[in-house]
Amino acid sequence: PFSADYASPELLVAAKRLADHYQTGLTLHQSNDPPSVQASLERYGKRPIEHLEDLGVLGPNVLLAHVIGLDDREIDAMARTQTKAVMAPTAALKMGRGTTSRGRLPEMLQKGICISLGTDAGNNSNLIETQRSMYLAAVLYKDARQSTKVVPAETALELATINGAKALGLDQEIGSIEVGKKADLVLFDTKRPEWRSLFNPVNTLVYNADGRSVHTVIVDGKIVVEAYKPCYADEEELIQKVQAIGEHLLARTGVHFPLRWPVV
Repeated sequence: PFSADYASPELLVAAKRLADHYQTGLTLHQSNDPPSVQASLERYGKRPIEHLEDLGVLGPNVLLAHVIGLDDREIDAMARTQTKAVMAPTAALKMGRGTTSRGRLPEMLQKGICISLGTDAGNNSNLIETQRSMYLAAVLYKDARQSTKVVPAETALELATINGAKALGLDQEIGSIEVGKKADLVLFDTKRPEWRSLFNPVNTLVYNADGRSVHTVIVDGKIVVEAYKPCYADEEELIQKVQAIGEHLLARTGVHFPLRWPVV
């Protein structure tokens, strides 16, 4: 199911049963925005996460996406059942979900909940870059809680790496640089301006750097990006192809986007 908001209790229970039987994961979108919370209260007499716990749908193999507007009881339910979460701050901010006013990421971390970071989709996030998600996770809650000690850079990096692997049930294979795990590595050019002055590499990575300084990417021992260029495709050709496809799709929809200013 895409979301508990659009699935019957029977479907949710059946999906969890299948995930348990085949020892795989179950992902549900659970934004917990005010309308979905109100609908759950009217329909079941409980908030969404409490309803999922009553159904037996929560658990270590369940990943809830977004989970912005949780209350204390819902956080306790996730912690109690070892249910995992993935947050996409770039999408939440652009869609106006109230992540700074209603988000509970620091409190969830304090309860030991495994939280990971995502970027959602291009249509509601636009920037599919994990480093931006790390940056936002590290700074948004400092402002919201008015404390520079909330979500330090090291924690933000863990959310993007090892916690992401745990969220997918793959932390024995990926997520950290260890003997026996897959060689998934990103090499940064630390001679670029955004890396200077360089004293604390983790702080600089989270607060300063972005994708422009990615020099090499290795996935399971295979180099897929080298010297800033992808090895698996002609980048210029791909860019032109995506532009053409986008223009074609937009023309088919008949949707027009009037601009406030002339573009030359």
